[in-house]
Amino acid sequence: MRVSAGCALLGVVTLTLVSCRTQPPSPVVQQPQATTAWREDVLGAPVAPSAAWWTEFQDEALNALVEQALASSPSIGAARARVLVAQQERRAIAGQQEVQANLYADAALQRGSENRPGGAFSGGTNQLYGAGVELSYEVDLWGRLESQVQVADEALAVSVELRRVAADALIAELARERAELRGAQGELLVLERSVTLLRESLDLERSRLAGGFSTELDVARLEAEVAAALALVPNLQGRVEAARHRLAGLAACDVAQVERWTAVTDERGVVPVDLALGTPLDALENRSDVRLAQRELLRQTALLGLAEAETKPRLSIGAALGTQTDDLGSLVDASSRTFSLGGSFLAPLLNGQRLEAARDAQLARAEAAAEDWRATVLRAWSETEVAIVELRRERQRLQALQTQRTIQERALVLARDRQQNGLVDYFEVLAAQRALLTVDQELARTETVLLQRTVSLLRAIGGQWRASPDEAQS
Repeated sequence: MRVSAGCALLGVVTLTLVSCRTQPPSPVVQQPQATTAWREDVLGAPVAPSAAWWTEFQDEALNALVEQALASSPSIGAARARVLVAQQERRAIAGQQEVQANLYADAALQRGSENRPGGAFSGGTNQLYGAGVELSYEVDLWGRLESQVQVADEALAVSVELRRVAADALIAELARERAELRGAQGELLVLERSVTLLRESLDLERSRLAGGFSTELDVARLEAEVAAALALVPNLQGRVEAARHRLAGLAACDVAQVERWTAVTDERGVVPVDLALGTPLDALENRSDVRLAQRELLRQTALLGLAEAETKPRLSIGAALGTQTDDLGSLVDASSRTFSLGGSFLAPLLNGQRLEAARDAQLARAEAAAEDWRATVLRAWSETEVAIVELRRERQRLQALQTQRTIQERALVLARDRQQNGLVDYFEVLAAQRALLTVDQELARTETVLLQRTVSLLRAIGGQWRASPDEAQS
């Protein structure tokens, strides 16, 4: 009856203190004000880019590089391992909510001192054997264990978002390097055509010099132009080789494999034109950095709940069932059985406000995480607006160059007609061809920048966004 009375008293005290359970203070979160649409816009499309936004470029080499990188990149592998760590840590923490059971067995050889009160009667050597099961369970009345599980859940969610951040960053870098490689290859092709044309002009000028229709100065000028064009070849070749090596490093594969994927220069994919951008709120659901900042805020808030729970009492129940004897042969006898049942109640009393200070510090950390999330949201919107502006302006430049090329092509046709009618010599045709190649070089550079601007925008909007119900039906 003495044990039962103690347990009843413990229960009464517990129920009395449960009513004092309080919620932790909430961090102050200032919501960023989102507009209904982007300030700038580009040509829209009825369908948004898929989550695999890099496939919009229709570039088989880029698709192969991304697949290889996601399978072999060390950064992705480390991110996956961190997710597994968080999963197992969550399992371990959740296990604390269950009944804990331990099997024990012990043996001891003891000798009491005779030089103490009553020692003369209890001296000698004794043997003691024991075995049994110990049970313990913490009654989570104030939510301490539940708060630990919530923290573990949010830590797991953070690790998942970190894996996505790593993948997004890797894919974006692959797409940019692939654009650089495509551009360098295109410029190299134009330069090779330009060198061929300059050499034809030089041969013709040398023939004119031999016939007395030109001067050595004109020949020297053309020779200098040929040499200047040839001097640009190693630079472009170096850009191609460097881009391939960077791609190999990002994809964690041999550069020879990258060379096989990117050897064909006339099948380089397309530049997406129609892009459905959605709204600023759509970007928040898919930007990996925004999702990570939001998850970190939730984790810090869960830690705040745990810090509050640490200021509350703890109630534990324990039990043990076993046997104990000084004769190993009688260990399983009924007379050797032992049992115990009890509980413990531990409540903070005087701790120098240590627990309260830890809770208040965690509240400040949660509010700092809220500001970090807000800053990430604002940066995401700003990056998207900048990406839209840059892409729009680059498209305008591309259109202007395409118009210039159309005009230059017409000038070349007119020059050929005039040369065939004997009105001008062949040098007019060569000059028109060289002017056209100059425009082609600018077009190749602009297409490279346009590719990179498109990559930046697709990453800025986070790939696929969720359309509203009205948009989905239309």
